[in-house]
Parts: sequence; C-alpha cells; structure tokens
Amino acid sequence: MDQEIEVIKENVLEERLLELKKYYPQFFDKQGQFQIDKFEEFIGQVGGNLNREGYTLNFLGKEYAKLQEDVPTNTVITPDVKTNFNDNNKDSENIYIVGDNLSALKHLRKSYSESIKLIYIDPPYNTGKGDFTYPDKFEFTKEKLADILGDEDKAERIFELQGKSSHSAWLTFMLPRISIAYKLLKKDGVMLFSIDENEYANLKLLCDDIFGEMNKLPTFIWQNKKGGGNDSTHVAEETEYILAYARDISKLPPLFEVYSSEYLKRYKEEDDIGRYYWDTFKRKSGKQYYPITAPDGTILEYDENGNKISWLRSEKRFYSDLKIGDVKFVNHNSKWNVHFKQRLPKGKKPRNLLVLTENGTNSDGSDEILNYFGAEVFTNPKPSSLIKYFLEVLTRNEDIVLDFFSGSGTTADAVFQVNADSNGDRKFILVQLPEPTKDSSNARNLGYKTIDEIGRERIRKAAEKVLNNIKTHVDLGFKTYYVHESPVLALDEIEEFSNSEEVQDSLGISIESNVEKYAYLDASGRDTLLTTWMLNDGEGLGIEPKKIILFDYVGFKSGNRLYLIDEGFNSNNVAELLRQIDSKILVLSNVTVFAHSMSFEVRHELNIALRTRTGISLEVRY
Repeated sequence: MDQEIEVIKENVLEERLLELKKYYPQFFDKQGQFQIDKFEEFIGQVGGNLNREGYTLNFLGKEYAKLQEDVPTNTVITPDVKTNFNDNNKDSENIYIVGDNLSALKHLRKSYSESIKLIYIDPPYNTGKGDFTYPDKFEFTKEKLADILGDEDKAERIFELQGKSSHSAWLTFMLPRISIAYKLLKKDGVMLFSIDENEYANLKLLCDDIFGEMNKLPTFIWQNKKGGGNDSTHVAEETEYILAYARDISKLPPLFEVYSSEYLKRYKEEDDIGRYYWDTFKRKSGKQYYPITAPDGTILEYDENGNKISWLRSEKRFYSDLKIGDVKFVNHNSKWNVHFKQRLPKGKKPRNLLVLTENGTNSDGSDEILNYFGAEVFTNPKPSSLIKYFLEVLTRNEDIVLDFFSGSGTTADAVFQVNADSNGDRKFILVQLPEPTKDSSNARNLGYKTIDEIGRERIRKAAEKVLNNIKTHVDLGFKTYYVHESPVLALDEIEEFSNSEEVQDSLGISIESNVEKYAYLDASGRDTLLTTWMLNDGEGLGIEPKKIILFDYVGFKSGNRLYLIDEGFNSNNVAELLRQIDSKILVLSNVTVFAHSMSFEVRHELNIALRTRTGISLEVRY
C-alpha cells in the first residue's frame, strides 16, 4: 500500500483511539489496544447490549466526510499584526478568523476542546437555487481515495459531488464541521442551527448521529417574515427552524428567559432573599378555603356576598409565611386585606415559537445592515435580536460563543449588546471564508472585496453604536487571524537523507529563508509558526508568549514550553539555555524547535543535553 495512505489511516485511527481513551481508559490494555470484549461485558453488566441493527443516516460521501474530520489540516494561522495591537484590540479576547471554517475548526480543537458554551451557525441553505454547491477541495487524489475506501466506484462518485447541490453533497460538507464543533462544546453547551425546510430533516438525522437523539432540545420555529407571499405557488412560507442540541442534556441546567426592564419595574422591593412586591392573598377562584384571624380578632372567611374566600396558598404555607414576615395584614377603610410577598421568579421558560415582535425578522436584519452601511451590502442577515435572545437564555458571563458561518457578523453584534446590558464578559470566536463579493454589487462599489471585510467592519460599527448609547467598559474589540495554506519547503524532500549543514550546502539549499516562507501579509514567518504551534499546543489565540534572551538569540516561552524558531541557534545558545534551566531561571517541560532553522549537529547537541535534565523533552517540528 502507498506509504502516504498508510500514514493517513494511522492518523485517523490515532485520533479515534485518543477520543476513546479520553472517556474509556479502562478498556485499553498496556499496548494501547481497545478491548471490545471487555466493553461489551461492561455494557452487559447493566442489562444492556450493543445494538448492531440501529437506524443510521447513510449518504454518498459519509465515509469521506468522516475522513476529513480526522485528517490534520495542511494550513497555518497568522495574526493580523497591523490591527491586533491597536488601542481598540490589544487587550481584547474576541477572535475573528478569516479562512476556511473546516481548517479553522481543526486549529481550534486542541485549545478549545470542551470550552465553548454556545455555538450558533447559519450555514448555506440548499434550496436548489444556486445558494449552495459543494465547495471543499478534495484532500486526496481520486486514486488515493479509492485505496483508502477500498472502492474505486465510490471514490469516483464522491468526486462527482464537487460543485453539486444534492442532499449528499450538503451533508458531506456539513458532517466534519459539526463533528469537530461538537467536541468544542462544554459539557453543558448547546449548538444551534438556522435552517429552512429543504435540509431540516437531513440535518436532524445528522445531528442525531453526532449528538445522540437524547440530547436534542425542542426545535425553535422562528417567524422570520410576515405578509407578501403572492409569488408563492402554493403556500407562503413565513417561518424557519432553529435546530438545537445539547452536548449532554443531563448537564444542561434549567433555561430561563431574561426579564425585560419593564417587567422588573413591578418588583420594587427587596430583602435578603431577593426582589418582590406585595400582592393580594385573596383569589377569586380556587380550593384553598380556611379562616384567617386578623390582628384585631376579625375572622376573614367570607366575602361581602357570603361566599367563602379562596386563598392563594394552603393554610400550612400561610402560617409559615406569616411567621417569617412574608405575609402582612393591611387595613383599608376599616376592612382587612391579606398581602403576601410575590417574589421575582427565577425566570420564565423559553418557548419554541419565536414571534416577530420579540425576536425580529429578516427585514430587521436587513435594516440593521442598511443603518450601518447606508446600503444593502449583505443579503438575508439574521437580526441581532434573534441571536441576542439565545445569548440571554443559554449563556452567562465569561462564556465563549462560536459562529463559524459568521457572514455579516450578527453574532458579534449581539454579544456586544448582551454584554453592555448585563456588564458581561462573554467572548466570541467568529470564522468567515473570504468569499468575494459580486461584481457591481453595493458591497463591491463601497470597496468591500470579500464578505469577511463586511463582517469585520460591521463589528466595528456595532462597537461604536454600543459606546454611543452607553458608556461601558466591556470588551468591544477583536483580534484577527488568517488561515491559509502552509508553504511547501524544498528541504522536506531531502530530510530523510540528511540534515547536516554540509549536505545542505552541497545541494545549494539555504535554510536562512525557511522561516520567512511562512510570512503572510504584514506578519513574519515567526508570527505564523508561533501562533499555529501555540494554538495546537493548547494555549489558545490572543496569548502573547514571553521573550527569552539566550545571548544573541531570542526564544519564546508559553506555559512550560520554549519555542526556538529563528535561524542562528548555535552551541553558545545551547550553553546559555542550559545555564538558565539549571539555575531555575527557566522552568520548562518541553523545548520545541523548527527543524529547518537549526542544523542537525546543534539539534543533536541540544537533544543530548536535555536528556540529562529530568522532565524536559525535545520536540522537532517541520
């Protein structure tokens, strides 16, 4: 078998075994082999069995989509050094990523695994009117895919999905993205999907497959427009769906809507327990009949018409509340009334019918864009009020929100609004493909060449709007990053033969320029490698590493890992590094080096030296 195919299969197997080990370490032996017989025995001990005849969703491209999920990305991620350090953004923890969202999700999964509270996406709908065609580039040649799948005919048909808008093409596009996103959710996290009638049923089955049917929340039905419909052949459609799934519904706390300021005005008083107002204890109808003795001895049992008075609560509860001061008697015009503390409820339950007046419409979303830009530069944007509603119900202060089909940036706008209202500190991560705007469109005429440019400008305008309406200290900035193809280094081709400086010189290969091959826009190659590696090592985005001076060489430290990326590291630098380690100036568990910047001899010297320092490993990256 082709060596590259073998490596691919090994990588996929390793990813899946790592996931199993994370949750079921007890079913692996010393050699790291999964013991399925022990797993079956474990299931059988509680009266269960492994169902091998369950209902599953099958479609052309499913195997390839799962392969896409596990194959590492061949891209790198570069910071926008021009804007990330200006006054508005330098301290921001909000993230905007420009690039393919599948690659971006693969970069995020090491640092943000089980970290995201809410994921909202508004993916391309598949109406058959040209709004979706399968866009992903195939990771493999047709021949390699046939070898991996063991089926030449299936590989041929999968390749035919390119540019198609079939159900299979749409599901092949969505599966790897949702699967990776699922792993980013916190245990009590929720993922929301805006979708219309065309793919709703398929998306539900796909999510049942990934999340498990038991983790499905009721689908929200959003009335996204009203009126019109004369151009409809049969029925005017006024709704869309928002499919909702919990990562683990048993960990999801009860959900409540946030009360409006108007509603809260009634609860004017407050004690140690919380806000309340005094309400009448008497009710026109009910079944709680018993006499109550007023302070002057008057018995309150019948009304002025001789009917028995029905009280709100039981007799036992009444006397209990009276004892703690939650009931009082009020004498008005020589008549006694009984009042009780009507306490502010924790909240009211969300309803899955989202109506126009409260949650906005497509038209409202378009009006927001018009107000920001003075022209319609983006079609069919969701209204910020819709996203804001879900942020209020599903997130709390300091939660992270992810939107990897971010479009015009509505999610960021909604995050700003909710944080401003609640003095919150929610953070967002947005991802948007730099999809070109159409020639002669309003967007292009205003100078916006790509959709992400519109999104980022909308976020800046939304921040200005919040500041103009309320002076707040919430985070209204964002840092920008670009996902792009990794350069192909010529040195890779001879790596298996030798890394020595002599061989490199004899072949006329210069190692001095390899770092800068990773330079992108205004960022250096080192910026790209540091950002990509730190993200892969679990440090996240927006973290600035500490500079470590080793004589005339600068390394970068994040956590307990030291990165040696630039050219020029030599024996003197090795000695200084060891001096700082031995004197406890540097506390490290790992030293990571860029192979193309350091000669084989120096790497060998460094490796031998670090072996004598317990707990410090050397990692070489290419």
